[in-house]
Parts: sequence; structure tokens; C-alpha cells
Amino acid sequence: MYLGRRLHQHEQRHDRAHVVDAGGRLELFEAKWTELPAAGDAANLDFVRNAVGKARIGEGAVVCRARNSFPLAGGFRALAVADLA
Repeated sequence: MYLGRRLHQHEQRHDRAHVVDAGGRLELFEAKWTELPAAGDAANLDFVRNAVGKARIGEGAVVCRARNSFPLAGGFRALAVADLA
């Protein structure tokens, strides 16, 4: 999926938001090494959500090393790696 020049410029910071098409709605993921991600760790997800429009987004999560998944501000989740299975 190409979001234009703005996303390309944003990606030059060496951060990546992963976008999965799930039946017409987009699922957004970003991986972080931290055990306790904060709302700021979802900044790339928020950028993509605003670029494509909130109506097209299903869910968004920061995949991390937390013991358990938990909600983050902005409607995103901290998703424990163990919960991916």
C-alpha cells in the first residue's frame, strides 16, 4: 500500500508501521523491544491511521515483550508477543 510522499518521508526515521489488509479494513502493527510501551510508541500507527482515514482502520497494536496485553491511549493496544499465538 502506497500512502504517498508523506509516508515515505516519515519512514526515513527508520521506524515502520506494518499494515495488514483484513477484509478491506486495515490492521496496524508496530514492534517494540520494550516491556512497557507508552502511548508515544504508537506514534507511527497514529500517523498511518490519520493518513488513510480512521474509518479504514480495524485495530492497531504495539507488539512488545509485556507479560500481558493492555490498552494504550488513542485506541491502540500493547500486544504481548505471547498473545499472537
